[in-house]
Amino acid sequence: MACARSSVATSAASVAVLLLLSLFMLTALVRRMGPYLPLLHRALLLAQAYLAIYFATLELTATAMGLEPLHFIHAASPTAYAWTQATQSLSFMAYLVL
Repeated sequence: MACARSSVATSAASVAVLLLLSLFMLTALVRRMGPYLPLLHRALLLAQAYLAIYFATLELTATAMGLEPLHFIHAASPTAYAWTQATQSLSFMAYLVL
């Protein structure tokens, strides 16, 4: 019984330390990035608008044609399709990080 309690206490303590460490790191990052936050905010708004337009266009094209729009790129050149997908994935991950 004591082992279970110590396990729970250890888990709770490690979660608390990780949360506090994350909070301190976030605070330090925001203080250093303070002057750049308005520019970052504008960049994120621009990226959000671009993604909204891009995905709406894909949806409308898919609805009108009944196929995925990138299917034609894949049929024409599988290599170009792979590069397009890789670039889109990396760009979206960068957006999520920001």
